[in-house]
Amino acid sequence: MRSTISHILPTDASTFWQNVFFDQEFTQRMYSDVLGMGDVEMLQQTGCTRKRMTRRLRCSKGVEMFAALAKKMGAGFSIIEEGTFSMDKRGHGLWKFNVIPSSYAEKVSLTGVLRVKRVKPGWIESKFVIDCDVKILGLGNMVERIMARAIDENFSKVAVFAEDFIEEKGHLAA
Repeated sequence: MRSTISHILPTDASTFWQNVFFDQEFTQRMYSDVLGMGDVEMLQQTGCTRKRMTRRLRCSKGVEMFAALAKKMGAGFSIIEEGTFSMDKRGHGLWKFNVIPSSYAEKVSLTGVLRVKRVKPGWIESKFVIDCDVKILGLGNMVERIMARAIDENFSKVAVFAEDFIEEKGHLAA
């Protein structure tokens, strides 16, 4: 099941990637405060936003998007997000990511891309395209629908938080 979510934010692409999306404070607050995930741990972040960057993090406790699966999987459920960032020649960034659950990883696939492009001076469009595929007999379609609904709700919260963070930190485009 595919979800597509777009939001307009008051900053430029370079500032968004460097001072918002890959900012440690933004990442921690987004996952813990906005998405309600506990125990957010940055496992690895390498590279730079001018060329190529990779990030790997783990979240556990309160992984709301996976609530239907977490009940079936029991205590100790967590996810790992792995992603790669690249910037094209026009200054449009692309983040490709994969979310790996600690259980049923062979039956649950959550992958996506985040594209950011300039829509007018000082404003960007962030567009998430997320594919969710659950292969659990008798539960797959239901879990996909639940996750798609959670994805839409969560990314709307993230967009509001991102705009607030941009203003709070003074990352508005000049």
